[in-house]
Amino acid sequence: MTCLSDDELKAILQTIPTNIADEGRFFGDTRFFPGICHAPGSNKVIQPQESLRIYEQVLSQIKRVAPQRYAVMHKGTPFYMMGWLAYEMKDYESGVFYMDAALSEDIHNAGLQWMTLPAASFLFLDVTNLSASAHEITLQVRNEVVLQLERFSQASGQPLDANTLVNQFFKPHAMDSAYRSILTSILTFLLEGKDLRLNLELRSSYGGTLEPFLTHLFKGGLIFESLLKRKYGTNERYTLGSYLTSAKTDLQLSRQIYKRKNLYQNPYQFEEMPSLLQKWQNEDFQERTIATAYAVRNTAGHDLAWQVIFTDELYLRLFESIVGAIFWTIRKAYHI
Repeated sequence: MTCLSDDELKAILQTIPTNIADEGRFFGDTRFFPGICHAPGSNKVIQPQESLRIYEQVLSQIKRVAPQRYAVMHKGTPFYMMGWLAYEMKDYESGVFYMDAALSEDIHNAGLQWMTLPAASFLFLDVTNLSASAHEITLQVRNEVVLQLERFSQASGQPLDANTLVNQFFKPHAMDSAYRSILTSILTFLLEGKDLRLNLELRSSYGGTLEPFLTHLFKGGLIFESLLKRKYGTNERYTLGSYLTSAKTDLQLSRQIYKRKNLYQNPYQFEEMPSLLQKWQNEDFQERTIATAYAVRNTAGHDLAWQVIFTDELYLRLFESIVGAIFWTIRKAYHI
């Protein structure tokens, strides 16, 4: 790795023709970018945090010394590598951010070929593209998606597999950046759920912060609401309840148990969740999962101090209910 001054970097950029091939060779040059280092005889990535730091530092330097050139350069390769590195660190939000940035670059620069490139293979859970460098993390993501889809299919009686999800929902919406944010958020939500279940299991018997768990559940509720908003949000002043009212036929919500029967009752409070789950346990799958997602969306972001009621069992039930509501919405509202 060569550390360049601003003037040296600016001079090198002036020698690189403005085309995808030459820019790609520059971004793949290990004199300037670290690439991915593996432990001998294994796929284990060595010091991903250090490699990611260098990528971020050099790209930031390019943007500083040549902002106009940075804006038009095809940065798909470095963004893809940065996404891979962030995933190796289990920083899923940064990983998806950079993978989506790589995909945006590919869509803009590669024409119809973008769907065959590594970033698209990641989003589309395509483990058959062995030329994609981050094949291993694509496999990990697909395995988690498959696991959750199998659980959903069994619990709901509505078969939904990964290929159907990708071909009928992910691919048709991948060109829309707003939908793509939802797609990538679904992937991070599922992966974070896997790791947070372990975190909660291992937390101190004397308690500990609930912030990661509550913000994660709140994110799931936001994904659920976003799916409804993109489909039924014809009015900016609509609330989640309004979207559900518009969607009740598609979602098969005959009882609509998410609604408070008494209009003078206070909104749901998070401390009610254990009793609500108990109350709703015999309702139809869609009624109870959507009611749970609705309640969590409207409560989880309001307080971080529910130490007494928050257990690993409660977190798992809430997480699985929100996942169920997301997949039910995709299956029914989007007719796949």
